[in-house]
Amino acid sequence: MRQSTSSLYAEEGTNEDASVDNEAEDAAPAAADATDILNSPAFLQRKVEVLESDIAALEKEIEEANAVYLAGKEEWGPKFDFLNKESQAMQERLAKLGSQGKEMATVDVATSILKVLDNYDRAFQAVEPATNEEVEIVDAYKNTYDMLINVLSSELNVTKVETVGAEFDYEMHQAMLQMPSDEYEEGIVCQEFAPGWLAAAYPEFRRELEEVKKRRHPISSNVVEKQRLSSQVNHAFNAALTRALLHYHFGLNMPSLPEGRLCPPVPNRCNYVAWLKQLLLSNSTDLYRFCNTGSDLLQYRGIDIGTGVSAIYPLLLTTKLFAKSDELKCETHKAATTFTWKFLATDIDPVAIESACNNIGANNLQDDICVALVDENSSGPLFAAMEASKKEPMFFQQREQAETIHDEYPKFDFVMTNPPFYATVEEVTTPRAGDKRSRTDISMNEGLYKSADDCSEGGDVGFIESIIHDSLHFQRHVTWYTSLIAKRSSLNAIYQKLQTVEGIYGNRGQIRTVEFRQENIAGERKKKQSSPRVRWGIAWTYERAMGRCSSCRVRGGLQSFNVSISMEADKKKQAVDEVSSRLVVYFSEMKFVSLKCIDEPRERSFDGIVDGRCKERCITVIEERFSALAPSQEHEKDNRNLPHEGHFVLDVFIGAKKEKQSNEGQIDVNVCLEAYAHTSHGTLLLDKILGPLPGEIGRTNRRWRRLERRLPSLPAK
Repeated sequence: MRQSTSSLYAEEGTNEDASVDNEAEDAAPAAADATDILNSPAFLQRKVEVLESDIAALEKEIEEANAVYLAGKEEWGPKFDFLNKESQAMQERLAKLGSQGKEMATVDVATSILKVLDNYDRAFQAVEPATNEEVEIVDAYKNTYDMLINVLSSELNVTKVETVGAEFDYEMHQAMLQMPSDEYEEGIVCQEFAPGWLAAAYPEFRRELEEVKKRRHPISSNVVEKQRLSSQVNHAFNAALTRALLHYHFGLNMPSLPEGRLCPPVPNRCNYVAWLKQLLLSNSTDLYRFCNTGSDLLQYRGIDIGTGVSAIYPLLLTTKLFAKSDELKCETHKAATTFTWKFLATDIDPVAIESACNNIGANNLQDDICVALVDENSSGPLFAAMEASKKEPMFFQQREQAETIHDEYPKFDFVMTNPPFYATVEEVTTPRAGDKRSRTDISMNEGLYKSADDCSEGGDVGFIESIIHDSLHFQRHVTWYTSLIAKRSSLNAIYQKLQTVEGIYGNRGQIRTVEFRQENIAGERKKKQSSPRVRWGIAWTYERAMGRCSSCRVRGGLQSFNVSISMEADKKKQAVDEVSSRLVVYFSEMKFVSLKCIDEPRERSFDGIVDGRCKERCITVIEERFSALAPSQEHEKDNRNLPHEGHFVLDVFIGAKKEKQSNEGQIDVNVCLEAYAHTSHGTLLLDKILGPLPGEIGRTNRRWRRLERRLPSLPAK
């Protein structure tokens, strides 16, 4: 049994092996057939088609990725490039700031020491030792003084400017006055009021000044006079001088003044800011809305259009020259927490915006000054600025909440601008007509303005006219619109334009002009004439100006005269009454105009400021038809913008002279005139009224002399 079973299994195993071999033999031809299919042309063709399809799909994806890349590069590439350049520029600025920081630290230390030395100088001038002990004390102080001088010279590289006995150099010296001297010739400094250290205290300025001196040389061997300083200065010198002046006088840092951009002259910028402050101070005396109000109507906000690379105006506005002055704080707020001034600075140039931000950041004024890049193709420079102000929360956080004002645009106290002066590229690039020098470093954005339609005027006139046009839409959003102007012809053109603007014309008090003059002392000494470096300022407002507005005051012509009355010395009051009655009769007999006289005491004003100490006898004269002293049909008939008093107002102050009278039996009565002309018609009326006034009141003209001859019994004068 066992054997048969084994045989059976052996047979079965043999059969299985045989079947496996058969299957292997059958599979071999099948594998060969499969290999033939993979290598067949049809399969390979299909495989090529699939691969080509895959390649096409990948190429499409690559194209789409490239399109996305190019779109991203177009959108973000300039920004990446800008950030890369900014990073490089920042590294350069940090290195420069480190160098300037070291210099400024030296300046601060030197300035502190110089103040001590000035006190030593004043003490040495005041003290005259009388005893040996006092001489020893003074010598000890002089030794200390000399030690400080040596430290300044050796360690801080500070030296004293030579003055007495040296030839006057307007680059280094500031003249206070001219005086005859037997010891020194003309043009030699003969007295020092205060020592000079500015050039030495500021190393950057000192280096640049030395470079300028090296470039200057005599025009010829026979002429001792040097070339003009202005012909040798460059941007580096101007930038160093600007930095030194701003730091010395205002404690401001200005690290960023890139070449090829306007470097602002500090004096006329300060003049502009100081004048702007006076405009705001005049609100309470010159504008109806601000007069006799118990609350502070200032918004504590301002706009600088075209701030430039320096942002000098908003920086100066934060100093003692403007915002830190107690004069601009309302009496009701001086003791309490006052509002902080906020300023918006706009420009169309990204380089200017970047530079302005650097200067503002260097003075930690980011919370007070907002810088905005605006579109040069917008409807107008003022519109662009107002649109930018809507996006800044700082301009909606103060007064609107306090006054519950809900308006689309915030309100401002002023707008200021230093406009592009030129209308064509040729004007910007052509050398100066006088000395053929190249124009000051300036970019096209800073110096050139073309009108959008190429039909209107360009330059400063066109730029300011565009602001005038925009200001019509913001009459109640801005109190004063102001601008700096470079040419008298431009000033006249803009003034004439403003006299035609609805809401302004008919009231001279709503247009203000000022002249900023920088005197050249050396030129005056030699030529006895003023420097041609003159700038003008112009301002306008849509707030109605009052009748006694300071800018309407008639400065020329008759201002005062005396009337002699034959009376005893103790009858001064009767003499004043006599003159007053003559004045009333004279004004009431005017044939070309009907006048009204108001006899009541008033305070006199001096340059627009009411004295307030005492009231004097005064006769106020206005046209009878405006006697209501309030807007009436006559205002609508002539001009609704007229002050309440009409075309003019005349205050006649009468008082007996306090000094001893020249003739016994006579009293001299002084008549002082304060005339305000609001229109050209008002000027004509005042000329007619005031022309014969002294002769009529003093009874010295031809008419009264004839009456005296005809009527011997005429009462004495």
